[in-house]
Amino acid sequence: MTATSLFPDVFLTIRNTTVAGPDTLQIGDWRAHRDEGRIRRGAESRMLEPKVMDLLFVLASRPNHVFSRDALMGALWPDTTVGEDALSRCVFKLRKALEGPSRAGARIETIPKRGYRLVADVAPVPAGDAAPHRPRGAVVMQTVALLSGVGVLAGAALILFGPVPAPPVAAPAEGPAVQRAVARAADSYYQFTRADNEAAIVLYERALDREPASPEALAGLAGALVQRHMRWPDGRDAPRPAGSALRAALASGSLAGPAAQPDLRRALALAQRAAALRPHDPEVQRALGLALSVRGRLDAAATTYDHALAEHPDDWGLLINRADLHDIAGQSAEALPLLERAYDSMDRAYAAETVRVRPWQAELGVEIGRRYEARSDIPRARAWYRRTLADAPSASAAAERLAALSGPGLSGLDTGKRG
Repeated sequence: MTATSLFPDVFLTIRNTTVAGPDTLQIGDWRAHRDEGRIRRGAESRMLEPKVMDLLFVLASRPNHVFSRDALMGALWPDTTVGEDALSRCVFKLRKALEGPSRAGARIETIPKRGYRLVADVAPVPAGDAAPHRPRGAVVMQTVALLSGVGVLAGAALILFGPVPAPPVAAPAEGPAVQRAVARAADSYYQFTRADNEAAIVLYERALDREPASPEALAGLAGALVQRHMRWPDGRDAPRPAGSALRAALASGSLAGPAAQPDLRRALALAQRAAALRPHDPEVQRALGLALSVRGRLDAAATTYDHALAEHPDDWGLLINRADLHDIAGQSAEALPLLERAYDSMDRAYAAETVRVRPWQAELGVEIGRRYEARSDIPRARAWYRRTLADAPSASAAAERLAALSGPGLSGLDTGKRG
């Protein structure tokens, strides 16, 4: 099975990822160097794992074409049997690498039940022009960043939120060992159990030992340190608090105690450093917002999330965290639409982020249903419980609430499947 490429004399054989043609492509505002394993945009450079780069070149061979999961699996692992999540991990890492605010950028879209496509302008780069591009002013921009020194971190809020964006400090390339440690740490972190969180801390520390300026490891460690004291202040396993873990932790006063303060100060410094290195990364912004929140700087955290959502309006983690701050401020009316958007975003991200989405989507659906119950909007509450059960049939809380709302006198109130 073959698919004709966008480029003359370039053909992609789905069962063999070797593409006869240029090793350097202009993909949106990114220049992808397959032989180096890097993508560059101006002074910014990011390293891609070999399979992630292969995926990018496969998708770029036919921009806007929807490649099925089977076709991509066959292209990337023609003679190897791998788990279903192998492709999802590659898609997730490629999305993260390409993300950015530029309208000339590139993005990977998930087409439900069909596959993935690259949405971008793609063109081959002539051999004589394939050297890393260094824009005018790049030397000056990097010199300013270096001379700023500690001021870059101390003034992170100004860098992030000023009217003229400051140039990001170039993050170093991360080797395979660092990438593996960060990927495993992230999977542990998103389980939100104490044991998994402690494992994530060890893995993030290990990654930073190898590469002290890894934005992913800096932000991940910041988040894990915050979770350690926000969810398990006594260092022991505990059930999840009803409602907001942040609100419960702030109300308890445990975050201001001597046991928590060193970790929380370090978490904020780590998140600020990650933000200086990669200011437009949504995961970095989530870590920074959370680190600010547990330090009691809720207004700064809200501003961080608002600016990040302006660039990444469908990031479900940002949406949930921003809704949490609305709730803490007594603005539940503003929180509910954000939670609904977050659930929809989880649906779209599920294939690429299964490990991260699965533990939380059903819980979020139930929470949305409960909020409609509190408003006495029974039809919408029932619709959300049904939607949650359709996505996660084992969601017992949704089943219990739906049964409770199906008593005499309530059956005629359901006016639609979804809220």
